[in-house]
Amino acid sequence: MLTIEVRDGQARVVVDPRLGMDRETLSFLSATADVHGHLLPDGYHSLDTLADVIDKDNEEDSPVRAAVADQLRQLAGLYTPGLKADPAFVVHEENTEGRDFVVGDIHGQYDALQDALRAVDFDRQRDRLFCVGDLIDRGARSFDCLSLVFEPFCHCVLGNHEWLALTALGDQGTRHDWDLWQTNGGGWIHGEDAREVKTLLEEAARYLPLGREVVVDGKRIGICHAEPPRNWNGLRESPESLLEPTIWSRSRIKEGDITPIGGIDAVVVGHTPVPEPRWLGNVFYADTGAFLRDGKLTLVNLADLAARV
Repeated sequence: MLTIEVRDGQARVVVDPRLGMDRETLSFLSATADVHGHLLPDGYHSLDTLADVIDKDNEEDSPVRAAVADQLRQLAGLYTPGLKADPAFVVHEENTEGRDFVVGDIHGQYDALQDALRAVDFDRQRDRLFCVGDLIDRGARSFDCLSLVFEPFCHCVLGNHEWLALTALGDQGTRHDWDLWQTNGGGWIHGEDAREVKTLLEEAARYLPLGREVVVDGKRIGICHAEPPRNWNGLRESPESLLEPTIWSRSRIKEGDITPIGGIDAVVVGHTPVPEPRWLGNVFYADTGAFLRDGKLTLVNLADLAARV
């Protein structure tokens, strides 16, 4: 991942070392962030966003600034992976016909999910199921879990495990990408037709945005995989620039940060297994380690969360 992080007006370049970026390009990006980063608000931003801001600020039509913006866009095309979901952020209106539930990381535990849905008399015609990502890996029925995204009642977001699989099976995937996926629970593919998995995964990715937002009893509840930005509007407005932290970061839960996320009533995340569902500020952690021997799958009625905030 390649993005610009701005904190307290100070900008820095965040680069995944696997991109293999040369020193000259990295120096250019760092210098550009130092000079122009103050034009961006705090948060994570794509190179395209920085280029747009530089163009907008270029009142004197400086050819140097225009060239910098053009180079940023070229680098974005080279180094920034594009999300397959379009749109990359989805807003859902209130469900006036039934209930809305959210489930933690499923990780191939298809039978556990079906048991949980039966326990609440889930109505596939009226109720909706929201998933925080990581449908696959570490569980034998990952293929079935991935297929859930095509069900009309099911609305999922992208998790880091779907991203690992997409990268490993993609046309540009390397041996390193494959080994990383296998190390992190991708072994289930050996019991499936690899070409069929690749086809299913690439089609499913179109239904896996980075974030979703749903209205429940008048409250706006956000859903993403790992960690929301400090202000939810950042994910609404520029989701691709937040790919890395949204599917990978654990800084908030590691630090026990209870600062409320701005611009939203509550956010539900997964990614980090916890013994029991818990709140940190207005962020609800729903991954209770369904794939672990002593873990379980958590299914929660969103109305219960809305009543809390």
